[in-house]
Amino acid sequence: MLQSRKNLLILTSSTSAAFVLTLLGIMQLTKVVHFHLPLPTVFPTLAIAFPSVALVLFLLPIASSKVFSTRRLFYPAILVGLLVVATLFVGLLAPYLSYVTHAIHEAAWQRLYASKNELVVEKIEQSLKCCGFASLYDRAAPFANPADSVAVNACVLKYAYADSCSEKWEHQSAVVAEWCIVVFGGVLVATVASLLYTIYVYKSKVLEPSACEARHGDRATWSHRTRLPFAGYSTIDRTTPSVSSENSALLGRPATNADAI
Repeated sequence: MLQSRKNLLILTSSTSAAFVLTLLGIMQLTKVVHFHLPLPTVFPTLAIAFPSVALVLFLLPIASSKVFSTRRLFYPAILVGLLVVATLFVGLLAPYLSYVTHAIHEAAWQRLYASKNELVVEKIEQSLKCCGFASLYDRAAPFANPADSVAVNACVLKYAYADSCSEKWEHQSAVVAEWCIVVFGGVLVATVASLLYTIYVYKSKVLEPSACEARHGDRATWSHRTRLPFAGYSTIDRTTPSVSSENSALLGRPATNADAI
């Protein structure tokens, strides 16, 4: 009964944690799409998928401890693989938390400007309530076009925004990167816990006395059996005299196993 309650508690807490981490991943993917962040969507996408994978791997040895107490290399290999991948993604997200992030966003904004993707730039400006990148007039949408009488201050005149988009855009990317790192960190914790629990179950299974040990006592006693010709394994224990002390006294010599035969 106590073990069932313990397993239920583990199931409830781990499922709740996986649900929260998955929800965080969904929120970050929404931000990447909404703000057109120069951050690969693979990070929040895997932040959505990894908690469910980690949950399944975490619950497998608990649900079937007898199966996973044996040497099954595929299960630890999957855990180690997940551990390596999650650590790799944490490292790849680190640049979005450092000074390098400005250069990443500068290059992304320049690509949008060079490709005349005015619609995306204007969506970013509307989402963040800003104009231009480094300043209010720096490659701001609507793009300046003297032929169409569009001035460089067209965004300011149209929306009356007072801030540039550089810091706001970089801040949103940093927030997404931070929360993705939190999700991958939770996956790392769950993976390490799964590895430790698997080792614990395996060691407890190895140290558990077998049925033969339970019947015959110490391993040194039941393992030293003699094999007799045409008789299979005898039940004579070399460590236990089979002749009583009274019979030994009558025979006038120490009792041996041969007397029992």
